Amino acid sequence: MSREVEGTGAAGTGVDLGHSSREEGAGEGELSLAQVAEVATLARLGLERGELEQLQKELSVILSHISAIAAVNTESVAEMARVGETANSWREDVTTPSLPVELVLANAPARQGDHFLVGAIQE
Repeated sequence: MSREVEGTGAAGTGVDLGHSSREEGAGEGELSLAQVAEVATLARLGLERGELEQLQKELSVILSHISAIAAVNTESVAEMARVGETANSWREDVTTPSLPVELVLANAPARQGDHFLVGAIQE
């Protein structure tokens, strides 16, 4: 994906939408360009106008499929966790040699002895 374009625009994407969502072709059940720009901002994606327009089309198709599925009457269908039958998938534990410590820690950003060194997550 491309970086943000110059200037300011809707939802901080840097893209000047210049029109209302109705003028951007957002029909019933479709996402407006402004909504797609907002989602892109929340995801911290810097998208150009053409990319936003393509994503608007793709997401609208996905939402239309979801709407079609949601419209199906499933009142008489029992809830289930899996589609098919499952068998116990346990296997016996097998001891195998571990990787050498030096190989495992070779790309570690920080280490302390034979361990990964990570920053505290709480102060």
